[in-house]
Amino acid sequence: MIAFGLMAGLNVVGCGNESNGANRPIAAQLQTVLDRAVANSDGKMPGAMLFISSKELGTWTCAAGLRNIENGLTMAPDNRFRAGSILKT
Repeated sequence: MIAFGLMAGLNVVGCGNESNGANRPIAAQLQTVLDRAVANSDGKMPGAMLFISSKELGTWTCAAGLRNIENGLTMAPDNRFRAGSILKT
């Protein structure tokens, strides 16, 4: 399962929980991609969060950017947000 959520923000924040033997080199690559996506969005995606759960790779959560632009609050892997209608089956 892979879930990707967009939030309000723009600083690089970093990774959070790694469990079940999460692959660190892959986690570092995914963090880099997430950081670049936020940084290169021209402010259209000021923050992002990524969650991956895999039997082979374990569970990994990461965040980049700001969750609140006005107050300069950074995203964190344990932030919660309303997904709304973006999650369809």
